[in-house]
Amino acid sequence: MNCTPKTLTKTAKPLISNSQTITPIAPMLIIIDATTLTTFIADNAAFNAAADFRFHLLDADHDGHLTRADLKGSFDWRSAFEYEPKSDEEEAEEGKRIDDSIFDLFDADKSGTIDVVEFREMMKEFVAAAARGIGNTPLSVVVEDGSMMMKAYEHEMKNRGGEVLV
Repeated sequence: MNCTPKTLTKTAKPLISNSQTITPIAPMLIIIDATTLTTFIADNAAFNAAADFRFHLLDADHDGHLTRADLKGSFDWRSAFEYEPKSDEEEAEEGKRIDDSIFDLFDADKSGTIDVVEFREMMKEFVAAAARGIGNTPLSVVVEDGSMMMKAYEHEMKNRGGEVLV
């Protein structure tokens, strides 16, 4: 990347609950390009650790498998498509159709669930698609703290020996 990525804003402050620190997911603005994401994907250990963390957050019953219910609402498909529903019912129907298509695509063994290995592959495809979309021009992107894009940014900064500004 031609410019050093920087976090420009962060609005959330840690919350204290039952003597544990919980950091809420907060939107942040970072600068990345395709190399940030493809380098992260290529580092299997770092990428898998980030994907596994996301997997365990989504695995509500902690059985090691994600169901359609576990993933419902986890991905905002509307941001990937130019889609304007005519009604709330149409939006719900289209959302379910897209969610089911994505789930079926990554349920490689057709077990009706997604295991951690299938989830890693799904995340690789999502991050690789984002890299293709971003291209080689540095781009300002709003990401959520803890998201795969944020993890890619943190990975790049760590590898550059830079400070992660969050």
